[in-house]
Amino acid sequence: EWEVTLLENLWVDTTHRHPLEAMTRASMI
Repeated sequence: EWEVTLLENLWVDTTHRHPLEAMTRASMI
C-alpha cells in the first residue's frame, strides 16, 4: 500500500509538474 501511494504521488507530480522534473525525482528514488 505504501508503495502504491508513492507511485500515485509520482503520477500526480508527472501530471502537475514538468515531465522532466518528475523524471528527475523518479530517478532519485
